[in-house]
Amino acid sequence: MFWLEVSIITPTGYQQRIENLIVGMGGSVKESEPEAGAGTGAAREGEVTVTGYFPAEDHAGDTIRLLRARVKNVLGTIPDITFAEIHGTDPKTGRRRLCTTFRVGERLVVKPSWESYAPKGEEVVVEQDPTLAFGCGTHPTTALALEYLERYLARGARVLDVGTGSGILAVAAAKLGAGRVCAIDKDPVAIKAARETVAQNNLQGRITIIEGNLLDQVTEKCDLLVANLHPHLLEELIPAAFSRINPGGALILTGFTADDEGLATGLLRGTGFKVEKATVRGRWVAMLARRP
Repeated sequence: MFWLEVSIITPTGYQQRIENLIVGMGGSVKESEPEAGAGTGAAREGEVTVTGYFPAEDHAGDTIRLLRARVKNVLGTIPDITFAEIHGTDPKTGRRRLCTTFRVGERLVVKPSWESYAPKGEEVVVEQDPTLAFGCGTHPTTALALEYLERYLARGARVLDVGTGSGILAVAAAKLGAGRVCAIDKDPVAIKAARETVAQNNLQGRITIIEGNLLDQVTEKCDLLVANLHPHLLEELIPAAFSRINPGGALILTGFTADDEGLATGLLRGTGFKVEKATVRGRWVAMLARRP
């Protein structure tokens, strides 16, 4: 389990409000620690360090942005906030765990840079190192999207990866034989991470990275669009995706749980997509829909 640890330097009088804010966002809080000292990252007299933990999964960047905005609403300014990633069943005692090589689907292998791996037969190796906002690529939604890419991506297809995050899906698409790949994200942290992943895999000439909201900055059409996004973006994404996918092309959609499968199915069918496949893994869902 991957956890996001946040430490917020807070005026003592606001301690309870910041702790309540963290809990209200679905996090947990450990006992706040008054500190003596000076300098960035250390609480001074009249301040405490409030430390909270969030299950980060693949969307820690969204948690960070939302937390900063809500803390600013409470305090009127953004204080010193530090972030760290930890692993373990208990976030308060867990430690950073180095990712290791793992297989996805029948041919895909994802490995960190510090491990060697000799591909066998038709295996396709994607290299990705974990970052603060993005884990090792093992989250069920990422794994499902990779499996769907392996199964449904036609060689030479034009691919859009919307909400690219670490860039792992764009890199996998290129290595699986896509002709042109465009990766899009509105988060500068994600853009930086995606560029690093693309460079790590020597694919700078084959993948274009665009900073922008969903498909706002995209005019070209594609044969396959993949999106691993929060469910609140489905209503905006799905109609826009329909107009960007060529007839006969497909949409790989994941990032939501079984609770939102009905919403996704209704939006897809209402827009004109034909839902061809849905896979549930744990509580997470991936869907393949095709434009007639």
